[in-house]
Amino acid sequence: YTTLFRSIISAVSTAEVVVGKIEIIKKFQKLIENRVKEKAKHGEIDMQSFVRDHPWLLGHEYENHKPADFHHEHGVDKWIAEELRTVDKDFKKQDATTGKRFDLLCIKNDFQIVILELMRPGEPADYDHVSRLNLYVTRVDAAVQDAGTPREFAGKSVLGLLIADELKRDPSVNKTLQSLRHVMDAVTWNGLLKTVMSRYRDFFDILKLKAPEDPRIKGLVVFTSK
Repeated sequence: YTTLFRSIISAVSTAEVVVGKIEIIKKFQKLIENRVKEKAKHGEIDMQSFVRDHPWLLGHEYENHKPADFHHEHGVDKWIAEELRTVDKDFKKQDATTGKRFDLLCIKNDFQIVILELMRPGEPADYDHVSRLNLYVTRVDAAVQDAGTPREFAGKSVLGLLIADELKRDPSVNKTLQSLRHVMDAVTWNGLLKTVMSRYRDFFDILKLKAPEDPRIKGLVVFTSK
């Protein structure tokens, strides 16, 4: 009985965490449906800050990441200069010309750095965003491979991740993405939403099997169906 009791307590506790994440996923869905901007004024919610605050929305491999693991676009060149000990003058010149930098950057794991470029939900991927992301991936990769790079960064691969919609709308964009698939991945907002929602609902269903008659679990079941 003690083992069963502990199992039920564990299931309920875990289920409560899962339900909390499902609620965040529902907010994520609303942001996508309302086509919230990828970047808004200070104090306003946007896709960039929401993804940074809830990195697990990007996939199970980001489950243990924290908002602090993501470097915001502001000061990214400083981050490269200080942490990777390199400054690319052309990189800075490009930023000054376009007025645009990549959106987020994170140390994904011991082997990889990921650069994220986000487009507003509903907007189709375009060649400009793809080519710019490729430029950033190339430049950061060069910095990582620099002889003066600290051991914690040395040798890491650099991957670009574009989040946009209608990835196959423009044949030239689609072909370019395919040719760059060794250094760049792309996913739609709805694709991201569908994957994360399915994962957590399946997880919750498994937890229900551990304590199907527990009233707290039943309450959470009603909660998640809303």
